[in-house]
Order: sequence, then C-alpha cells, then structure tokens
Amino acid sequence: MTTRSNMAKERRSPLPTGVEILGKITPAFSEILTPEALAFVAKLQRQFGTRRKQCLEHRQERQRRLHQGEGLDFSPETKQIREGDWKCVAVSIDCRAPKPYLSLRISLRKAS
Repeated sequence: MTTRSNMAKERRSPLPTGVEILGKITPAFSEILTPEALAFVAKLQRQFGTRRKQCLEHRQERQRRLHQGEGLDFSPETKQIREGDWKCVAVSIDCRAPKPYLSLRISLRKAS
C-alpha cells in the first residue's frame, strides 16, 4: 500500500534525464510509473524516438494523400513477394474441426 510519506518520497526521486511528467500523479500512477519503468521509456525514446517521429510524419502525410483521394494499394517494393511462388502447408484437421467459441465470435462480429 502506498502511503502519503511513500508518495512524497517517490516524487522526490529523480526522474531520468529528459523525462518530464505533465500530469497529476495519483497513487495508482506511482505504482506504474516506477523509476525503472520511466528509465525504460526514456531509453526507448532515446533509441527509437527519431524513427518514431519519422513514422508518425509519414503516417500523417499518407493520411493527407488519402483525404485528397489517393487510393489504397500495396507498396511497389513488395511486389516480388506478393507475386512469388507461394506454397502453404495443408490445414491440420484440428484447425478444421468446428469450435464453439469461433462460432460465437463470428456471431458477435455479424451482429455489430
């Protein structure tokens, strides 16, 4: 259980370099946002932040083009993979046997 004095102590613990928390930290958050968890997120941001930002910018640009009427299509770079000579293993009998939970899932999807 987190007590008031523990919360105060946790708030005094230094955050990893470059980490800033911009919201109210409730007792529940202090259990999740441990120094170790924050250090992990900071490490991920340092390692992948630039690439993450590039991907988000690419996504926004793609969305802009879709809003302008550009259609969806496969990437030209993957054409040789899509048109390759693919062979699949036969589906096992276990996978073909009816399963009640699959029927339920299919029914729920049709209803929504």
